[in-house]
Amino acid sequence: MNPSAGGGAARSAYGKCAALLSSAGCAWDLHETTRPGDARRLARDLASQSAPSMLVAAGGDGTVNEVASGILDSEASTPLGILPLGTGNDFGRLHGAISIEQAVGILARGRSRRVDAIRFQSRINGRPCTSFALLFVSSGFVGNLLKATTPSVKRVFGRRFSYSVGFLKAWLSFAASSMQVIHDSGSHSGECLLVAACNSEYAGGHGFRPAPGAIMDDGQLELLIIASQGRWRMLPRFIRVTRGTHVGLPGVHYMRITKMKLESAAGAGVQADGDLFGEPPLELEVKQRALNVLSDSPAG
Repeated sequence: MNPSAGGGAARSAYGKCAALLSSAGCAWDLHETTRPGDARRLARDLASQSAPSMLVAAGGDGTVNEVASGILDSEASTPLGILPLGTGNDFGRLHGAISIEQAVGILARGRSRRVDAIRFQSRINGRPCTSFALLFVSSGFVGNLLKATTPSVKRVFGRRFSYSVGFLKAWLSFAASSMQVIHDSGSHSGECLLVAACNSEYAGGHGFRPAPGAIMDDGQLELLIIASQGRWRMLPRFIRVTRGTHVGLPGVHYMRITKMKLESAAGAGVQADGDLFGEPPLELEVKQRALNVLSDSPAG
């Protein structure tokens, strides 16, 4: 559990989770994180050494990412479960874990499905680092949005409005970056607002739909490139990303890929599943059905 998830709300929600888990006949051990990277290390060690029946990420999409990454590091088949205690909880929503009650029911039933993962390499503090993502990997505007959606914004505006507030704050200060993208369907270069390789239709607490039609177990990613045509000219088009109606608009490129390389000027940043992962150069590929997830969602 990440007690800081949801702007600090996760710790107070844990009592309800524990009561529901006990009522469902579940037995568990609790491990709390204290800093970034803890959940990945704990999950890797537990999956490798003690072979638990499942590892449950209690937090938001960042916590889910870390626990999933630890399982993938270990190359174990340990299923990933989710208790949605964060702000966005996009991955949990996609698997039926919208409320705590629904999430506990999924854990108790123990049904699972396999989903794709994204393996990527970026530079963190100047050093190459290999990471994983379940929802998306991006470069560009999303980094400004994440920085603007601070813990205080999450506490004040809650799950429903925090990312919208962060979007407005970020838009006023964002500057497009020159990017070069090479993928297995071609290439693109120029000033870009956003480049995102998506494994999921949704992001930002389901407030954004960057990849309509994305399927989490098809061995492919949806690549979205939004070219820069001026801040205010692009704003209406970017807002249409919230509804998933941006595909086909001028300056919007959308295609299916399995791998990608990206180079950019400093400052573009790399983002994955709602967290920051250093800077380009970025290189990624899809790993088909690499992770076993407790889910009420059918395959697809």
